[in-house]
Amino acid sequence: MPLAFLLDENQRGLLWRAIQRHNRSSTYILDIGRVGDPTDLLLGTTDPEVLLWAENADRILVTFDKKTMATHLAAHLQTGRHSPGIHSVRVRRLLVMWPQVSNLRCEPNKLETCRHIVPPWKPPTIGEPAG
Repeated sequence: MPLAFLLDENQRGLLWRAIQRHNRSSTYILDIGRVGDPTDLLLGTTDPEVLLWAENADRILVTFDKKTMATHLAAHLQTGRHSPGIHSVRVRRLLVMWPQVSNLRCEPNKLETCRHIVPPWKPPTIGEPAG
């Protein structure tokens, strides 16, 4: 079972174009959507709403927004919700790492193991600055 990703709305440029090029030339098509594409996830949706949508759609959120998203994720988890995952990236690191991430495939009975391939990250508690 392939991992599914959701690009935050600040990722509509270089990364999206790289993914589109990959999908046109690869036999393994990446399952990636963007904030603003689904009719129930419009551009301008708040970070807490994006987290809730990603949880319900079982998609790993890919974002540049490390500091504020960390605080929103902490609040999201403290309410008893969960997250399929968040991957906070810098463009240079992502373009080097993307071939590894894009080839991830998970068997249905090993999905939870696959979710932890990206190094673990502990979100800050509310009020604590993001690292």
